[in-house]
Amino acid sequence: MKKIVLSLAVATALTGCKWDISSLGADGWAAVDGPVTGGEGSEQSEIFVVTNRQELITALYGSEDASLSNEPSHESKLIYIKGTIDLAENTAGISMSGDQFMQSCPQSGYQDYDAFYADYRDTYNPLEWNKQDLASNGRPIPVHGFLEEMRACFQKAQQNPEFNSEL
Repeated sequence: MKKIVLSLAVATALTGCKWDISSLGADGWAAVDGPVTGGEGSEQSEIFVVTNRQELITALYGSEDASLSNEPSHESKLIYIKGTIDLAENTAGISMSGDQFMQSCPQSGYQDYDAFYADYRDTYNPLEWNKQDLASNGRPIPVHGFLEEMRACFQKAQQNPEFNSEL
């Protein structure tokens, strides 16, 4: 008898509830500028099957001569990935190492990616770096300094690895 009364009480209480459950349909950050379409309505010319880094960039940016510094295409599209894509390959399709990307920034003085990464990790260790005074917005100050400048240089080399296409 107690179970029936409790069940009726819960059912009655829930019937009158007007919870906002709009978050149940959230798509995450993908939906910030509008709904996620999943490529619905894509023209045949906007359906891609990609097998390497350059094909993926072309599909995302809408042009064969596109680079990651361009504005991506906002056309509705479907991109199918066939196999595994090596995001560190150069324009000749050869996989590049961290050491090779570092060659584009000789001012770093580093020849070995592992040595650079160890120094970077030690310098910007969040457990130590974040102990500095917080910025006016209450967040830790952004990383800065020589090693961060070199990391940014290596990143730019990785965005457009044409410089080593003759390997």
